[in-house]
Amino acid sequence: MVGMTLLFSVSCIVVFGCGSSQKTATVAAAGTAADSAVSVAKAHARAYARQVNLTQTDVPGAEVIADEEESGPPSQRALEVARCAGAMLPDRRIADIRSSTLRVGNVVDEATRVKSSIEVQPSAAIAGRNYAALQSARDRTCIARDLPQLAEGAARPTQIGPTTVTVLPRLLPEGLNAFGFRVETTITGASPTGKQRREVLYLDDYGFVVGRAEVSLNDIRVSRPPPTALERHLLTLLYSRAQVHKP
Repeated sequence: MVGMTLLFSVSCIVVFGCGSSQKTATVAAAGTAADSAVSVAKAHARAYARQVNLTQTDVPGAEVIADEEESGPPSQRALEVARCAGAMLPDRRIADIRSSTLRVGNVVDEATRVKSSIEVQPSAAIAGRNYAALQSARDRTCIARDLPQLAEGAARPTQIGPTTVTVLPRLLPEGLNAFGFRVETTITGASPTGKQRREVLYLDDYGFVVGRAEVSLNDIRVSRPPPTALERHLLTLLYSRAQVHKP
């Protein structure tokens, strides 16, 4: 979830555009018992993600601006982020499936971009360790440090300004454990039309764990923070689905 937060914030920013994603091809099972077990585990993870992840119908009037995708092998940068935060390395995960990216709002420059993701781990213990890392001050330090470096790989030249990471109020009822933080920074770069722009960027990330699954909600908005009412609605929806279909 930590790596997704950083990558999503750089690659799908409101003022600089958000291209369509490409789905990862499924690798055929090799026929051995181990490969068959992995194939079955991935199939279960994908089915769970389809039951839980956000869809366009969850937000009336929302527009799909990038398709659902499944992550391939983690990049070297994702491994470095995990090491920094003290999380388990993402190369052990069974699958990481991200929902379609939804644009919520009629005014493009003020719209919120929102998506969810399901990352299924080999065990509940690993998922729990990653969730603990997400809540740590160490993780927030890593995010503030690594965000400018991730911008170096953006499609258009992009500069990230000073970054702050703060803990968000809990949106779920008492007893339901979901942690959230907000990344606030400035971003300067060329818009799709070539015009140089500088905006304040807000990225909110919420996460919780259900069994072996790490579920996250991410949304981005420029100029002002994402609407709390929308976040509460979607987080409650994700939590309810995740519990009903617990992997």
